Amino acid sequence: METDPPITKGCLIVINCGSSSLKFAVFPEGGETTVLKGLAERLGGAEAVLRIEENGETTVTPIPSASYHTALKKAVGRMTGIHPLGIGHRVVQGGEEFTGSAIGDDTVITTIQSESNQEATR
Repeated sequence: METDPPITKGCLIVINCGSSSLKFAVFPEGGETTVLKGLAERLGGAEAVLRIEENGETTVTPIPSASYHTALKKAVGRMTGIHPLGIGHRVVQGGEEFTGSAIGDDTVITTIQSESNQEATR
């Protein structure tokens, strides 16, 4: 008989997109140890896979030619019973305006978009 997964309330989901990968982790509020973490790698290619570690066990699922969107949907599908307080995304390059952590509010997003547009025209 299957049991329902435990409900994790008050957690934070952190996402980091790379050039061909998507990393994610679920942390309990105030905790440093992950509840669940994973990596979708080689996205867009025939060898793309999704690795998820939960309760000390790792599962590997082939996701051939998967996009970031598809990989994220698959990852979220494994987050049954998780009720996050928030979701964070790591932005590596914040231009000259941001040299440390910042909350991604409207001002921050507009500034990053402006920096990106300026860089594209150089």
